[in-house]
Amino acid sequence: MREVHSIENRLARPQLREQIVFRSNDNGMLLGLAAEGVGAAVISWLSVDPHRPGIRVRRLAGVSPRVVGIAWHRDRYRIPAHRAFIDLARTHALREARLLSGMSAARGQE
Repeated sequence: MREVHSIENRLARPQLREQIVFRSNDNGMLLGLAAEGVGAAVISWLSVDPHRPGIRVRRLAGVSPRVVGIAWHRDRYRIPAHRAFIDLARTHALREARLLSGMSAARGQE
């Protein structure tokens, strides 16, 4: 996850650094441990399965969202799969945005 120490600092709890007992680049492992109640995982939204049993998703205030882009050269030939990929990526991005916005609204009701 990018800027791990920055995110830890944004949690506004300096003592948090001493509470971290395990770090991993394997998001599946982190999610598995969190789902089993071993601890909490701080990972990027793209790595989360919000429907996985045992997982509660919380957004971190003050952490800017990750931006993923698709680029291509305008003069290069694009095969039909290119358009299909763009459409699929757009559909999923919109679905994720709606899911995140629903999470934010639900959190405000807690």
